[in-house]
Amino acid sequence: MRAVDEIIARSERVVTHAELMELGMRRSTICRRMKPGGPWQWILPGVTLCHTGTPTQRERMLAAVKYGGPGCVITGESGLREYGVRARLDPRIHILVPHDRHRSSHHFVVVERTRKLPDPVVRRGLPLAPIPRCCLDGCRRVTGSAAVRAAIAEVVQRRMCTPMQIRQTIESMATQRSGRARRVLIEIEAGIRSSAEGNARDVFAAGDVPMPEWNVELYTPDGTLLCVPDGWWDDLALALQIDSMEWHLSPELYKRTQATQRVLAQMGIPFLPWAPGDVSRDPDAFLASARAFRAGNAGRPRPDLIVVRKDADAA
Repeated sequence: MRAVDEIIARSERVVTHAELMELGMRRSTICRRMKPGGPWQWILPGVTLCHTGTPTQRERMLAAVKYGGPGCVITGESGLREYGVRARLDPRIHILVPHDRHRSSHHFVVVERTRKLPDPVVRRGLPLAPIPRCCLDGCRRVTGSAAVRAAIAEVVQRRMCTPMQIRQTIESMATQRSGRARRVLIEIEAGIRSSAEGNARDVFAAGDVPMPEWNVELYTPDGTLLCVPDGWWDDLALALQIDSMEWHLSPELYKRTQATQRVLAQMGIPFLPWAPGDVSRDPDAFLASARAFRAGNAGRPRPDLIVVRKDADAA
């Protein structure tokens, strides 16, 4: 029993039946301890949780890895959250296992067999797929474009991976259910850096207002970086700003947006601020506002500045 207590402690109270039986515990004893009123509980086939309380998310993840077996890696939303990404995709724990291992999805675990098992990144003792793979696997399991945009834009905007790394990963994966992610990646490569910008891009694409460029860099003639507006109409030297803390992921990024607006004002560059929720709720009003904004500033003298289009992969 001392050896059993040690493995329970070492495994954070999540152990497999095989591990217990290797120490000499009988299967009947394991089953008896998991019966109602016993000290343990069933959590996944062949996996026991050695207490009777509600399993924590970490215990569920440890159980999923035990269930998946050697070589298993966590991917999708659960993997992203271990990296600190706040994506909302599929809350079930998504694991990848070798193609020749037969495991079925069960309870809170989604099992995917793959011939291209990624090398794990171990964080807090959990084997995770790399960030681009986690992101794309999660995106393949949702039906709406908004969640896909938010997830991919966040990992790129926070410089957790580059568009090129996402492109390389998506080209190496199976094509099933990857259409939304591929379309969003095209947006990212065009300069889109947030879900809100992606929504605005859709509105412009369906309307009669020229599409702005996204996240270009504005410099003074002596090479000093002024700012990076969300949208930029170069024909009239006008800026578009998506003004919301929620869509800029952190107070720091929101402050950067406010600083951009101050610089634009100081340079005498007109900018059109819109909240992302308003763009989605009333796209016609957004287009009308942009149309009037451009018409009202036509013929204005162009400020002395240099526009640099960033390489999407370097952002």
